[in-house]
Amino acid sequence: MTTSYCMKTLGTPVTQTIEAAEAIDPSNLVALNAAGLAVPAGSGTAVTFLGWSEKGGAIGDDIHFARGYVGFENDTTTPVVQADVGLAGKVGDQNNSITFSPAAGAGLVAGMITNIDDEGIVWVDTRTVL
Repeated sequence: MTTSYCMKTLGTPVTQTIEAAEAIDPSNLVALNAAGLAVPAGSGTAVTFLGWSEKGGAIGDDIHFARGYVGFENDTTTPVVQADVGLAGKVGDQNNSITFSPAAGAGLVAGMITNIDDEGIVWVDTRTVL
């Protein structure tokens, strides 16, 4: 797992308890499951996007997450292209990448894609969950 993201937090971080069956790595995207507990956003039980984890946490811990402008690696399976800027960025298959798919129900929306920089980092405004 590569963690070479650039992040700019906007707003105050929020705390949520981590699901008993899931640990969350630092800098990963975080979501809620149906029980209202934090899980990795790429988990099959994720239903609502929260933000990105600042420090990560172990099973049952409280985790801090934030929203803002977040730079993530482009997904290698379904990469974001320049034409996707302004559209919904979705959680990639590794909890730490962003993808785009027009298919209904394909991926949990993380926010609006705002830019792809010269190094291929996909910038997403996670405050605007579409």
